[in-house]
Amino acid sequence: MKPNQFKSLFLLMALAVALPSFGQGLKAFKLKNGLSVYIWEDNTKSDVYGAVGVRTGSVNDPAEYTGLAHYLEHVMFKGTNKIGTLDWSAEEPLYKQIIAKYDEMAEEADPVKKEAIGKEINELTIRAGKVSVSNEFSNLMESMGGKNLNAGTSYDYTVYYNSFPAYQINKWLEISSQRFLNPVFRTFQSELETVYEEYNRAQDNPGRVQNQFLMGKAFEGHPYSRPILGLPEHLKNPRLSKLIEFYNTWYTPENMVLVLVGNINAQQVSARINAAFGRLPKKGIPERKSYPELEIKGRTQHIAKIGYYPSVALVYKGVPTGHPDEKALDIAMELLSNSNNTGTLDKLVISGDLTNGYAFLNTLREQGRCIVSVMPLYDENQRRFESNKSAEKKALKAIEQIAKGEFP
Repeated sequence: MKPNQFKSLFLLMALAVALPSFGQGLKAFKLKNGLSVYIWEDNTKSDVYGAVGVRTGSVNDPAEYTGLAHYLEHVMFKGTNKIGTLDWSAEEPLYKQIIAKYDEMAEEADPVKKEAIGKEINELTIRAGKVSVSNEFSNLMESMGGKNLNAGTSYDYTVYYNSFPAYQINKWLEISSQRFLNPVFRTFQSELETVYEEYNRAQDNPGRVQNQFLMGKAFEGHPYSRPILGLPEHLKNPRLSKLIEFYNTWYTPENMVLVLVGNINAQQVSARINAAFGRLPKKGIPERKSYPELEIKGRTQHIAKIGYYPSVALVYKGVPTGHPDEKALDIAMELLSNSNNTGTLDKLVISGDLTNGYAFLNTLREQGRCIVSVMPLYDENQRRFESNKSAEKKALKAIEQIAKGEFP
């Protein structure tokens, strides 16, 4: 072996020792417009998972127009003034007429006149459909190998995501950033029907109805008490202009985050990210309303005939996400019930004192609650459940054991 070959081999060996076998790690930076970027490098993956999150959800819905955050999630798939249009100069005036007609219909009290305006909206939507392709955004994502294109709305945030081949990173960044530059909320009419049907399905699900009743009482006086989907009276009387207003208020780069995970090199792609998402104009961080914390004093009881089976839910004050006491409370809830079935509530279920029981810490951005739920024991011989009162006493005893430190 020649000396220079030996040096080269030694250098390669030294690099192999100094570096891990695969590049992996978190990189984080912020663009000049305020958008936060997080990249997790992992070249053992073939694809990249990309997500754009917005720090807004149903908590920011106006009290008189609930459901906007969720509506917006649906229509953010309908393209822009460049994506999804065959002739924007012809489509734009129709789009503006549709926006105005929804305002007119919302203000009209006469049912007959309201229906007539609805028909006008339908005709304008049909005409706009002839100069647009509302599914072009989704088609573009799928054509570049994108998978699992979807989105979700919660109380505190909305996120848009999908996976794609690593070599398509430039296309994904371009299409994804275009989505937030000049979105056009096409086919609003059909999406209204989709969302309302989603609401109806939720009302037909006893479990979801029970959960919404619990949230309504646990977070009384706060937007967390409202359904994420919105209230039915608002879903039936929508305004497209308010949806646009919601977008302009909350969808600002300072209130957004870009997350990329997988086979990606942060250093190589950072300039491209800046070129794509750096185009979003700065608007400032939107002002958030503050709400007083619910005062829970003594025992307040609420009763409703909902759900599949009788149950008792005990609600205690918790803490918001990120609070210093969050971990301690989470551990306390785990000591009541956990996946290993070793909690004090779990033991009551195993021993046959309760049919079911669980506890969890519900931490949201602004407030939180500790929730303990138990189902009374079902007596097979008498074919009936024990009383809710007896189940509550057993739950309180399990909580007392944790408070006194009576656990292994």
